Amino acid sequence: MLASLGGAKLNDPGFVYEPKYDGIRAIVEIEARGRNVTLWSRLGNDKTRQFPEIAGALKKWAKPLTEPVVLDGEIVALDADGEPAGFQQLQGRIHLTHADVDQPTGRVALIAFDLLKKGSVDFRSRPLLERRGALEKLFGRTGSEVLRLSEIAKGDGRPLHDRALASGWEGLIAKLATSKYVSGKRTPDWRKLKIVQEQEFVVGGCT
Repeated sequence: MLASLGGAKLNDPGFVYEPKYDGIRAIVEIEARGRNVTLWSRLGNDKTRQFPEIAGALKKWAKPLTEPVVLDGEIVALDADGEPAGFQQLQGRIHLTHADVDQPTGRVALIAFDLLKKGSVDFRSRPLLERRGALEKLFGRTGSEVLRLSEIAKGDGRPLHDRALASGWEGLIAKLATSKYVSGKRTPDWRKLKIVQEQEFVVGGCT
């Protein structure tokens, strides 16, 4: 499910607001007991080998699970303070080989923001807030800084927007609280709120 460009109020009880993380979108398939983990990009490319610490953390976390799980999230680079950094910090991961996969460069994390399936239950037809509640129950305490939940603000995104401006984030995502998950589709139920930095200048010249 993809967000559309379009405006949304920053204070609307019908929406929830999340940071727009600047990384690699990932669909995460986890088998029961963590027997296997696969990270798929939005274009269907297998990214598992490029992020071995994320795959390893997921396998460890999933050992108690008795059924498979499918998550949606973002793979992000981390800065020195452990905060999500820009996409350029992931560039060293794109061309990892088997020779250097055990010593990848830079710290990374998976930030999960949606639960698509759990066992035989398909959550995609359920409202966003119901999916979010199930995700928090499942993924809220992973015991790993590599596995995280997205931040969320319900009904009022203004404080999050202020932080985005102060911290130089790319923007926010406004999501309709009742929205269902439509795989592979771009929908106005999710909206990108980009941060645009503006400054007025006077340009003069003479001959």
